[in-house]
Amino acid sequence: MLSVKWCWKIYTAIHLMWSHNLKYQIELILKIVFLSFLFTVNSVADAPVSKQSIKPVSQIKKANEFTLLNIEEELEEFKSYRGKVVAVNFWATWCPPCREELPSMQDTFLDYEDQEFTILGVNVGENWETVASFLSDYDIDFPILLDDESEVMMDWQAYGLPTTFIVNRNGEITHRIDGGRDWNHPEFRSQLQNILKNQ
Repeated sequence: MLSVKWCWKIYTAIHLMWSHNLKYQIELILKIVFLSFLFTVNSVADAPVSKQSIKPVSQIKKANEFTLLNIEEELEEFKSYRGKVVAVNFWATWCPPCREELPSMQDTFLDYEDQEFTILGVNVGENWETVASFLSDYDIDFPILLDDESEVMMDWQAYGLPTTFIVNRNGEITHRIDGGRDWNHPEFRSQLQNILKNQ
């Protein structure tokens, strides 16, 4: 019987498959399934973690650079955020846990922006009209970027949605969050505060 995690990964892959041409999507779905399999196998031996955990990566590495249009239809370069701690959140409008965590992400952004911290919401596989219409119902101040071809998502090896990477002031990925979180939860905030102090 498929686990909830695997069902969600399959749903994510199928949804992305409909947003582009067939040849590209066959390649994309195979990559997602393969990477999901590797991630699941490598996670079997991991100890149980809290639902609010921010997990350190096994090996700190330089984050891949990218340039994407933001919701104001202006190009933004990831390297322009060097010197800040950045939470890069991959999400989609059709993803329930993505929608659920957006308000608490907004609260966290406002509470920590004076500590050289920001959030980049990278929407995956959707066009400007879809994202702009969706955001009209939300009060979001952090930058929203459009990865309409899902290329950055694959380049960063985000296996499902939402996936968040914490990038330090030197542009290195130090932590990874698979799945949604309550960014207002005291346990989550405590971990984030420790990360900001140490980076």
